[in-house]
Amino acid sequence: MHTGLHVTIWITANYSHESCVTTKNISIMPREIEKCPSPVNVNTQQLFNKLIITWESPQNILQYELQYKDLMQRTSSWIPVSMEMKAFNVTIPDVNPASSYMVRLRCIPKNNSCSVCLWTEEIGIPYKLTKNPTILENITKEISPGKRSVFLTWETDESKHTIGYFVHIKRILDSFHGITSLNIKKTWLRLNVSMAAYHIKITAYNEHGKSSSVIYRVPDFISTYSDLPGHLIISNQQNYTIITWNLKDNPDCLAIDWGTGIEDTKSKCFCQNETNVILDHLQPYQLYKVMLHALDCQSKDLIKDEQTLAVANFYAVEGVPRIGPAHVTIPVMAKHSAVVKWTEIPTKDCLGFLLGYRIHYTEVTNSISWAVTLNSSMRQYRLADLKANTHYTVHISGITRKGEGAQSQPQDFTTLKYDQREFEGMVVGLCLGLIIIPAITITICSSVLKRSRKSCWPPVPNPRDSSAMQVAEKTFPVALLKPSLQPLLPSAPLNEADKLYVITDDLEAFPPSPATGRVFTEYSEAVVREKEGTLPKPNRVNASEKAKAGLHLDYVGMEFSHKAMQKLSENLPTKTVHL
Repeated sequence: MHTGLHVTIWITANYSHESCVTTKNISIMPREIEKCPSPVNVNTQQLFNKLIITWESPQNILQYELQYKDLMQRTSSWIPVSMEMKAFNVTIPDVNPASSYMVRLRCIPKNNSCSVCLWTEEIGIPYKLTKNPTILENITKEISPGKRSVFLTWETDESKHTIGYFVHIKRILDSFHGITSLNIKKTWLRLNVSMAAYHIKITAYNEHGKSSSVIYRVPDFISTYSDLPGHLIISNQQNYTIITWNLKDNPDCLAIDWGTGIEDTKSKCFCQNETNVILDHLQPYQLYKVMLHALDCQSKDLIKDEQTLAVANFYAVEGVPRIGPAHVTIPVMAKHSAVVKWTEIPTKDCLGFLLGYRIHYTEVTNSISWAVTLNSSMRQYRLADLKANTHYTVHISGITRKGEGAQSQPQDFTTLKYDQREFEGMVVGLCLGLIIIPAITITICSSVLKRSRKSCWPPVPNPRDSSAMQVAEKTFPVALLKPSLQPLLPSAPLNEADKLYVITDDLEAFPPSPATGRVFTEYSEAVVREKEGTLPKPNRVNASEKAKAGLHLDYVGMEFSHKAMQKLSENLPTKTVHL
C-alpha cells in the first residue's frame, strides 16, 4: 500500500436469507497512522489479596489504561482500573486470594507522535507465596533405647497456590552429618532420630517462588537414662574433666556432644576404639550436658542410623545456690503447727546439683531457732510442736555438695490462740450452757416452789377418794330430800361433777329430815343402813350436843350441792351460811 494515497475501507456481510449488508466507508491515509509502542518491563505479582503491576513507558506517553479479570470464573469480564496521569504502577486491593488473575494495558495517546494504541498480550499474574507454614501438631515419643520418633503436621493459608514443600533436617552439630533435604507434597512428616538436637525447616513453594520458612526445634526428650545401652563416668580434675564410658557393644564410630545449651554445644567424632575423652576449658558453676552417640560410617543417611548410647549431666566446678527459694508462704496455720510452701530454685541459680532444702524457723520472743533438712523433691513441710499465739520467722535455703546457699526472704507468721475445732467446741459449749443452765434453774425453782407450797398449804383431800362418794356413786337417797329439792337433782351421775361445796355451820340451819330428824357426818353410812333396812330411829339432838359435835363435813355431788345450797340459802340466816 502506498503511504501517499487515501484508502477507503468498508465491510460487507452476506446472509443466505437476506441481502448483503455493507458498513459505512472509512477513509484513511496510511502515512498518518502510527502504532504506539507497548509498555516494557511489565512486572506482575499477587500478594495474598492484592495485585501489584509495574511497567515502564518507552516514550513520552503519560497515561495508560489497565484492565484485569478473574480466571477462576468462566463468565468473568474485563474490569477497568482507574489510573492517574504519569502513573506507571498500580495496586489492586481486595481480590480473592484463592483465585488467579490476568491483566492487560495500553496507552492513551495525547500527542501526534502516535495515533493507535493496542492492548498488550494478556499477562498472567503469578501468586507469590508470602505466608509461612504453621505447625499444627508435634508428637515426640521414644521408640527404643536411644531412638525417638518425631511426627509433625502443618498447614498454610496459601495451599491452593502451593505446589509442595521443601523440608531441611539439620542436626545442631552438622560437622559430620550435613543437611538432609526433602521435597514432599504432603503436609506431614515422620522421622526417627537419636536424642541429639535437630532443627527442621519447612518452606512452601510454587512455580513463582518460595514462601518464608518455619523452623521447628525438636525438644529435648526426657528419658530415663538408665534405659540407654551405655553408661558415662565423669571425673572432675583441677582444670579438666574426664568422660569415660562403658558400652555393651563397640560401634565403629562414636560421636560425643557436650555443652550448656544449643548455642554452646560442641561435638567430637571418634572412629577408633576410644573409651574416654578429656574436656577442658569448661566454665565453673555451669550445668553441662554430655551425650554419646553411635554412628554407622557406611550409612548414606546418618540421621536415620544414629543412636544415642548414654546421657549425663555434670558440673565442672560446683558451688552453693546463690538465691533461696522464691514465694515462701504459710498457707495453713494452727495452734501448735504451720505449713510452709515454697517454689523450686531455678537450675541456673543452683550452681550445683541441688541435694535438698533446709528450713530455719525462729521464735522471735525468745530468739530460739530450729532447723529441718529435707530432700530436693519436697515443696512443702509442716512445722510441729509450736507454741500457741507465738510469733515465728521462717527462712529456707538450698543445699548442694558444697554446702548451704543463700536464704530466702524471711516469712513471718503467728500461731493461733485456739485451734479451729477447739474454738468451735467452746462456742458449742457456750450455746449448750445458755440452754441447759436456764432449764436446770427452772426445774430446781419449780421443785422448791412445789415443796414450799406443800409445806405452807396442805393439800385438800380428793372427794373421789372418800368412801362416802364411792357409796354415793352406787345409790343416792332421793327420799331424804324434800319434794321441793328433788327437781334440783342433776341428770348426770354425781361422780361426774367438777365442783365441791363444803358447808360448815350449826346443823340448825338444816331442817330435820322426816326420816332421820337430823343430819350426821356419817350421812353415807345412814343411807346404806336405810337401804339395808337397819336404819335406827332418829333422835332429836339438842343445842349442847350440837356444840359438842363441832364441825361437820359432808361430800355432796358438786353440781347438785351448788343448786341445793342456793335453794336452802333463801330460808337460812345469812350469818350462819358460808360458801
